[in-house]
Amino acid sequence: MLFHYIPVNDMTITAVICELNPVHNGHKYIFEKARELTEADYCIAIMSGDYVQRGEPAVFDKHIRSRFALLIGADAVIEIPGIFATGSAQYFARGAAGILKKIGCISYLCFGSESGDIASIMSDDNDMPNDILAREYIKALEYFGLDIKPVPVKRKGTDYNDDENISGTICSASYLRKKLTLGDGVERKLIPDSCVDDFNDHINNYAPVYFDDYSDVFYQSLKLLAGSLDTYFDVYGDLADKFENALDGFTSADEYCHLVKTKEIAFSHIKRALLHIALSYTKDDEKYARENDYCIYLRLLGFNKAKADVLKKLTENGSNLISKTSDAKDILGRRALEIYEKDISASMLREYIRQKKDKKPAVNEYKRSVIIL
Repeated sequence: MLFHYIPVNDMTITAVICELNPVHNGHKYIFEKARELTEADYCIAIMSGDYVQRGEPAVFDKHIRSRFALLIGADAVIEIPGIFATGSAQYFARGAAGILKKIGCISYLCFGSESGDIASIMSDDNDMPNDILAREYIKALEYFGLDIKPVPVKRKGTDYNDDENISGTICSASYLRKKLTLGDGVERKLIPDSCVDDFNDHINNYAPVYFDDYSDVFYQSLKLLAGSLDTYFDVYGDLADKFENALDGFTSADEYCHLVKTKEIAFSHIKRALLHIALSYTKDDEKYARENDYCIYLRLLGFNKAKADVLKKLTENGSNLISKTSDAKDILGRRALEIYEKDISASMLREYIRQKKDKKPAVNEYKRSVIIL
């Protein structure tokens, strides 16, 4: 689908919201189609950081995933703050759209979809996972009143949650995560040619990180914060009581989620709530972000040197991109800086857990550099 839209200054910048958890050929296809369908001069990835919408840590950290985004067609990568990256579909979508509003120069938003058709996406009868998220993207654009045209890209290959089957060279991210969890090799044909060497180098040197690796962190957080759990984002209703009542039976994070699970509460909600407790994302943080157009900060994770002029376009309206982590204190106000520093701590926690598994030294997030392709 191609919308007839004339961008300002004859410059087309297309955004793609993604997680790349982990990267596969289906992601590359979406970036290629995004550029083709919108005739984009620049393509920007709006990407989850070290934690993702499933309520889990990303299997690979955001820096290698930023490199993957650049290798499959992005010209720059902007991070979705953690409180939204780990939110429900509505929060995830609004967190991404808030970034687009702040940037102010985006012509199109592209995203994967099972149906590939906006009318089908917006149907209340459609319960396909990517289409549900796509519906929230469209609603988020409407919520902010953005003149950005949504362009769905019909997914190829296996279903979103299919972790058993593959079709040709296309698989689901769930399939790859399962292979990594089992310690099985990942077939080369499933990874974009431009990424395969970096992908293999990474899995040979750094351990993937999973939800259950946070078991000790979750247990200690729940124990220490008992009595105040309902101050954390996504801990609604009687969930705080359920968390505390089930704590004596805690053996692992995954098993604990089954203890707390009821037919009214989805696993993903429980996982998100546990992450928000452990990462200190409070309801006050969510309120502040919501009242500030869902945009806490703009952090640049990477860019393509050959298209570096896109960075000027992204800051033409006065927005400041955080390209050096320590510069945030000079860019952000006090409250935004507090939430930003929670995201830094969350990344350092992921590094600590990864380091415990593979014994490779942890990297201080404050010393990370922007990825330049």
